[in-house]
Amino acid sequence: MKRPSLPGALPLLITLAIAGTAALGQTKVTQHMMLYEPTGTDLNVAETLIIEGSGKVQIVLPADAEIKGTRGGEVKKSGKPGIWDVTVKAEGPETRVDVNWTMPFITPEDISGRILHGGGPVRMVFPKGVKVTGAALESNGTEPTTMASIFTLKGATYKISLDGAGTLRAERPAAAAEPEAEGPTIQQILPRFYDRLNWVLGLTFAILAAGFILNYRAQPKG
Repeated sequence: MKRPSLPGALPLLITLAIAGTAALGQTKVTQHMMLYEPTGTDLNVAETLIIEGSGKVQIVLPADAEIKGTRGGEVKKSGKPGIWDVTVKAEGPETRVDVNWTMPFITPEDISGRILHGGGPVRMVFPKGVKVTGAALESNGTEPTTMASIFTLKGATYKISLDGAGTLRAERPAAAAEPEAEGPTIQQILPRFYDRLNWVLGLTFAILAAGFILNYRAQPKG
């Protein structure tokens, strides 16, 4: 069998090299969770994305949203209004990115948005005491420990109505139960995100487990 000459084989080698580079640089969102905590005067949102690979994905935030903190990747405004770039450098099979933002929000009120990454399921979580309605939401029940409501977003756009107030932050013990100290005291005040970090972690793993079970049940038998 005659071997191809170098000029004839070169385009094929270039094509394979480009395809391999594209595969290595592919970025995919496998899970996306959005925890909404309306207080009555504003709305605090903690978004968690589980991302495969290195590269950039995009999220959409309301025009008056203010980012309070990020972790796991670089988050900055893109050249388009309301669109933010999330850039990650993978150090393992998956990278977790947390984006915490807030906006003025007086309940009852509507909030709308869209999903750009086209990746895995997008789930929205609402604390006990918050009533939510929206045609794009599919209920997944409540989380047994916190009684938070969990929904899966159907489609890439949504408009939901929120009423009430609630939070997943752990409550501190009542001050009356603590002995009074003479003189001034020093208190350590952590950012809001750390107050609810354990809840967010627990909900994330619970949602991942629920997604695995749903996918397993959806597989054809036999």
